[in-house]
Amino acid sequence: MNWIKVGFAALMGTVLVSTALGSGSLLGIWHGKLHFDKSNLPLMKSPRKNSARMAALVRYEQANLTLTLKGDKTYRLLANGGPGHSTEVIGSWKIVGTSLLLQQMDHGRELGYPQVYTIDKSYRYFSVTKDQAGVKTTVSFSK
Repeated sequence: MNWIKVGFAALMGTVLVSTALGSGSLLGIWHGKLHFDKSNLPLMKSPRKNSARMAALVRYEQANLTLTLKGDKTYRLLANGGPGHSTEVIGSWKIVGTSLLLQQMDHGRELGYPQVYTIDKSYRYFSVTKDQAGVKTTVSFSK
């Protein structure tokens, strides 16, 4: 009976150590980019609106994203250089399997659903791709 307890304790220790190592390698500052697949954009009725939309997407792609993952499982995301002014988002993060979940917070309250990023096996890159209104958008981060 004792060997079951010892085996279980060893297994839990292995799981905790591997989780700590995995999340530890994600700690720090990450640099991100937005990318819009503009090849299949649905056309708008006005050519002027099509041009304005394309120009706005290009400006968003020029934004610099800086994501800081902290050891206390919180994060800070700064977006600079896109249209408008700088934006800051704060929240909490966690790893579930091979996914990084970023949950935006406001005064201790969760906002919406978490963003789910796929973590590369090397832990040097993570990204998410979504298709909204015919626009495929990828957000990726690397060190």
